[in-house]
Amino acid sequence: IQLYVTPAGEEGFSWHYDIEEVFVIQSLGEKEFFLRTPTQPSRLDKVDLNKAVEFQPEEIRCLLKAGDWLYIPAGIW
Repeated sequence: IQLYVTPAGEEGFSWHYDIEEVFVIQSLGEKEFFLRTPTQPSRLDKVDLNKAVEFQPEEIRCLLKAGDWLYIPAGIW
């Protein structure tokens, strides 16, 4: 288990993916998450970070409010 705290008005991380499944629990305030599908889902350990994930057309936006939670499968940007 890992725990991250992001101050109000700050961005947590830039574009990245995790090799494990992630559960986000919003305890206070609001946070907006932007998700994109995997670029190479069959080889999560070998994703080419030079590929411009920002230009992928599919984007999911999630606004979490206090008490909300979000499940992010492994490999999702």
